Amino acid sequence: MCLLKTTFNVLLVVALIFAHSMVQAGSNAEDIRAKAEHFLIKEVAWFQQGIIHGSQTDIRLRQASLPLIEAVGIWDNQGRLVFPDQESAPHIYDVTITHNLSRLQTLRRAAQPTAWEAFDIEVDSTFFCSNSLPSVCLLINSKELAKGLNVTKPQLVEALFQPIEPLVFSLGHLWVLVAGLLLLPLAYVRYFKTSEPLQKKKDTSYIFLLGDMEVDSKRMKISRDGFSASIGSRDLKLLRCFHDHPDEVISKDHLYNVGWGRDFIPSSRSLEQHIMTLRKKIDPGRNRCLLIETVHGQGYRYPLN
Repeated sequence: MCLLKTTFNVLLVVALIFAHSMVQAGSNAEDIRAKAEHFLIKEVAWFQQGIIHGSQTDIRLRQASLPLIEAVGIWDNQGRLVFPDQESAPHIYDVTITHNLSRLQTLRRAAQPTAWEAFDIEVDSTFFCSNSLPSVCLLINSKELAKGLNVTKPQLVEALFQPIEPLVFSLGHLWVLVAGLLLLPLAYVRYFKTSEPLQKKKDTSYIFLLGDMEVDSKRMKISRDGFSASIGSRDLKLLRCFHDHPDEVISKDHLYNVGWGRDFIPSSRSLEQHIMTLRKKIDPGRNRCLLIETVHGQGYRYPLN
């Protein structure tokens, strides 16, 4: 009883810690993502103004001066790529953009108003797209961004790419967890009120009925209308066989296999003598209904009627 109470209290504390940690983790992840987007929106705004009022050279110089930004793509109001200029000689920085145009088109259209996507399997670089006009996609160096936000790269990756739905569910439905915790004491009382009777409930899985007779296979006994007697293992096997095949004629060969085994060579009267002895055990006064009926020339049967 003391152990169960202690376990209950521990589970309650763990549940509260778990709820707090989930909310805290979700809050931290959202905070990091918000800071990252705020940090990059400033760069997006510069490149938007650069394409409107500056030149391709100004944009490239800005990109080259920032270790944070590895590549830049800019689309006009009609969705045409205006930087890098595909009619000019290609630059080494442009390859990432020109080789991923379809991927970036999909990403920027999905942005509401921003979107992230891991560029490589190690997430050393990430795409960040804003669909404000003109649309801008940046290839970001993850380590540089993490450094600028004063977080580790794993923290940044987790904040950017963890599933949003589970977090929203945990925060929005926190009341479900609270309600569950409030109901725990009720469940605790109910358990201790009902557990003792359940523990004392008699296990009857090893008992089966043959007509009006109860067969206890664990204690190797039969009980019948106030009368009880001990039975042997062969008796039990035969009675179980009759129980499993009610109202069926069971051949002598099958009963020999059940009671003695397939390797036993039966004598002419072994089974008959054993059935006779078994009948005396289960009905010594011969004043009860017949449970083992002889079917001449075929075998024996347990009659349901």
